[in-house]
Amino acid sequence: MADLGADVIKIEPRVGRRRGTSDRSWTTKLNPGGNLYFWHYNTSKRGVTLDLNTQAAKIYSQSYGHCGAHLGKFSTGHLPSLGWV
Repeated sequence: MADLGADVIKIEPRVGRRRGTSDRSWTTKLNPGGNLYFWHYNTSKRGVTLDLNTQAAKIYSQSYGHCGAHLGKFSTGHLPSLGWV
């Protein structure tokens, strides 16, 4: 959607295992320090790392309700339990 003009923000955890695929860790023999898969699927996106259990996350969540669409990999009820909805 970012390549079509949407303002997309990819939120990832600060530490620990990233949810979903481990696409950042995939490398190739030709490019051991980079990741073409990650770059391809995340072009035009902005990114932020965030611990959802901190005060900073609560401040960031205030803008969550102003977004046009929300896509995530959380179980049902997880974001409301953090006060994000």
